[in-house]
Amino acid sequence: MATKSRRARILRAALLVAATLVLAPLLRAGWHLGRVAQSDGESLSRAPVSDGAVVTDFGGHDQATPARVVRLRPPVDAAIELLRQALSDPTTAGLPVSVGGARHSSGGQTLTRGGVFVDASAFTCVRYDPRTTLVTVCGGTRWADVVPVLHAHGRSVAVMQSNDDFTVGGSLSVNAHGWQLGRGPVGSTVTALRVMLADGSVVTATPDDNALLFRHVIGGYGLFGVVLEATLETVPNARYRSHTVVVDADQVAREFAAARRSGAEFAYARLAMTDDELLRTALFTRFEPTGDAPSGPLEESRAGPLARAVFRGQSRSPYGRELRWTLERYFGGEAGGTRLRTSIQHESAEWFLNGRVGRVDVLHEYFVPPSRLGRFLGDVRSILRAQDADALNMTIRSVSADATSALPYAREDVLAVVMFFHDSLDADGDQRQQALSRSLTDAALAHGGTYYLPYRPHATPEQLRRSYPSFDAFVAAKRALDPTLRFRSVWFDRYAVEP
Repeated sequence: MATKSRRARILRAALLVAATLVLAPLLRAGWHLGRVAQSDGESLSRAPVSDGAVVTDFGGHDQATPARVVRLRPPVDAAIELLRQALSDPTTAGLPVSVGGARHSSGGQTLTRGGVFVDASAFTCVRYDPRTTLVTVCGGTRWADVVPVLHAHGRSVAVMQSNDDFTVGGSLSVNAHGWQLGRGPVGSTVTALRVMLADGSVVTATPDDNALLFRHVIGGYGLFGVVLEATLETVPNARYRSHTVVVDADQVAREFAAARRSGAEFAYARLAMTDDELLRTALFTRFEPTGDAPSGPLEESRAGPLARAVFRGQSRSPYGRELRWTLERYFGGEAGGTRLRTSIQHESAEWFLNGRVGRVDVLHEYFVPPSRLGRFLGDVRSILRAQDADALNMTIRSVSADATSALPYAREDVLAVVMFFHDSLDADGDQRQQALSRSLTDAALAHGGTYYLPYRPHATPEQLRRSYPSFDAFVAAKRALDPTLRFRSVWFDRYAVEP
């Protein structure tokens, strides 16, 4: 009996230990995520624009109070007439004009102080032509409106960002890239543009006709006119199977090359942000066509509150970073199963964006040749640790050389390193991000790379011109095509007008 009793006690003790080993991590994770959810809020949205009201861009660092707001709405002919009236109105004659849609840039690229603000956020239209398989959209149309229309016709967007919140006109103005393998930026898919110039004339520009204007509107940051309509290539919808592997970060360039050889059409790498593995390890995910018929409903990707808490819980929390990395590394993260191309493209960014008043998410992005990625990441690691940066996420995408725009960031095939930081929304936070940005830009330049222009204008004028050798020619073309500098922005004034 004593032996049986002793065995029972040992078994109970063993079960208690096992339960503790299992429950303790779950309890800790639950406590951590609950605390994050309690202090968090929903993503902070940008207020609608109105006359005399302050207009902000993403993050809220740059602000402007327009003298007049012009709200574009379809049909296109009515929008054209409204714009012409605004440009010729004696009460606003000579005032600078800027254009904004979703306003996701963060360095004053869509703002001009005391001028006319053209609000294109409701200027939405989508026309698909089954004969040509081209889609024509109004400049303020969000990708979230384009994807369902194409899905209904068995087609999908050729190149766009990984989220669908942005307007097509905005994406063209920054010549955004996506995570489609073997493709250049979105400008490479544009076949025609209709643009209103500063004198009120409407011009159709293509790669062959009015080519100078075409090349400068693509990636022109709204400085050459208002994009009324854009006609874009589409591709067949398809079903993809995702595959994720854990790799050393310095092998990511090889993984992209291998993914292209295997027939993958989407791919990205997510870098480890933990203290022990910071930028040394990556989850590489590729999407390959299954060959199955692309049937089924369009599914909108919406992450829930748990995924949001896991993401937001990384800020200033080594444990939070470990938790996210563990969950994604061992439980699949975003990968797994099969999905339609259109469903992959139909995802909002709102679920993970900052919701705390007085805090801000800050995007940086740098482009480097694939052969220099490992050494660049080594420099980035040293910079992050030296400056104690609160980095929440870094992903890597492949971008083919840009032969379309006059101000290209991808002058050769490059890897884009997209960085997502969190900081305070005040002068101290902006100063920290400026120091970080300038250090990272120097690192990119040292490895034959550059930085992306839609974010905070922290680069020095010298860094800008080293990164974009064609910038002065770009400004000269601006003065030739818009001699009165009617289309202006806080960003343009900083680098091209102010002494």
